[in-house]
Parts: sequence; structure tokens; C-alpha cells
Amino acid sequence: MSLPRPKAAFLVTVCSLACAGFSLLWTIRAFRWNPVDPLPEHNARFAELRAALPQGQVFGYIDEPHGSAEKEAAKFRYYATAYGFAPVFIERSVEHRYLIGNFVTSPSPGYFEKLGLRVQRDFGRGVFLLENPKFH
Repeated sequence: MSLPRPKAAFLVTVCSLACAGFSLLWTIRAFRWNPVDPLPEHNARFAELRAALPQGQVFGYIDEPHGSAEKEAAKFRYYATAYGFAPVFIERSVEHRYLIGNFVTSPSPGYFEKLGLRVQRDFGRGVFLLENPKFH
């Protein structure tokens, strides 16, 4: 059973208009969508530490241990920190005299001592300046 031509043309027109309407709605939503940029908030956490660090020195970096589900978020935090501290160079390693600690959750008591590190200063909000006594 085939549809008469005028009815088929009408259905094609309605379907085309519906598709165009949904496409327009999605386009409007895409332009309205305004994701929050996490860098300003991330960098604000480090403002006081950044001001206290001497230039021309390489700093180590440590964050909390993470499982495979957290790797991408931890990688983002490291790169965002390194970017925010430029031109100071930050290497993801504990093999430096001074380290920047970046923690989302508070480290357990004795965590740094177990790693052989000393807290030079706790800046709050999960930001630490640490010292590795091996490099004294």
C-alpha cells in the first residue's frame, strides 16, 4: 500500500522540519553551555606558595596515591600545577630538595614521614611545601 503523493510530501516536509527544529535546539544549547574553567580555582589554591618559591630552581611534585580511575584527574592536576608555576620548573618526582604537595584529600597523619619527607609549610586546602632531607 503506497501513500498518495500529497500525503507523502506532507510527511517528508514535517519530518524535515522536525529534524531542523531539533538541530536548531541542540545548536542553541551548545552555545549556551558554559563549562566552568577549573584552572583559575586550581591556581588560586597555590597563590601563596607560588609567591614564596625562589625562581630558577627545580621542584619535585607529589600528590596522593591514586587508582587507575583517578589517573586522568591526577595527571590534569599535575599539568595544571606545572603550568601555573611557570617559569618555575616542576618535576613529578620526590628526588628534589623541595617538593610541592598537591592533595585533594588530607593526607593521613605520618604519611609524609613514611616517605622520608618533612612538611616545611602547610598552606591549607591540600597544598604543602615539603622537604626531602636526603638533599640537604
